[in-house]
Amino acid sequence: MKTSKYKSLNSLMSILGAATIGKLLSMLARLLTVRTIKSEAMGIFSLINPLMVLLLNLSQFGLPLACSTLIAKHPNKTKKLFVSALLISISISLLLMALIYILAPYIANNLLNSKGATLATYGLGLLIPLVALSSMLKALYIGKGDVKATTYSTIAEESTRIIFIVFFISFFSNKGPEYGALGAVIGMAIGEVGQSLFLYLKAPKKAKKDCFYWLIANENDDPACAIELVKISLPITIARLIGSLTYC
Repeated sequence: MKTSKYKSLNSLMSILGAATIGKLLSMLARLLTVRTIKSEAMGIFSLINPLMVLLLNLSQFGLPLACSTLIAKHPNKTKKLFVSALLISISISLLLMALIYILAPYIANNLLNSKGATLATYGLGLLIPLVALSSMLKALYIGKGDVKATTYSTIAEESTRIIFIVFFISFFSNKGPEYGALGAVIGMAIGEVGQSLFLYLKAPKKAKKDCFYWLIANENDDPACAIELVKISLPITIARLIGSLTYC
């Protein structure tokens, strides 16, 4: 009994320690970004933040929370639930990505009232599907009860982002504030790539080998799972959208 308590305590302390390190690295990444891209570029980056939050809420559609909840309740449906949620999220993300690339100049000039935000708005088109992918991978781990992996993935995300900031973001900032803001967005996208790679490499060998088969196998096409996911995700999305629009 004592051994079990010690193991639980060690696991909890490990998660808390990793979460703290992730927060500190996130703070460091922000400080480095501000220091490198200067105030004007940071102003542009701050200007697109409400739009970024809105688009990310739309692309995720509340599916990460819905997916992790249903996987925890129905572990025998893990593949079907994950594939259904991933396909819905990625489809929405690609649609938003296309709309951003078409409407970026209009959004920057008319909605954000800043022509300099055009490049950073284009950058959001790259960020959205990457966030959708990493969020769904985290949902899979959380649903299976592996919270430690998702906590460590945050460290991988922020570490990757810091490496990009230290070695590459000055290349963007030297070209002007518009490019500096774009570099900040790309840095976030690179962080999401690092997080997704960590979660992929952390998966069991069989899961890594079969992951692409999951997506194309007809046996995982289950409309009932998609309906279950939407029943949970839709109210979450509506609540988040109200908050996002208020923020805008």
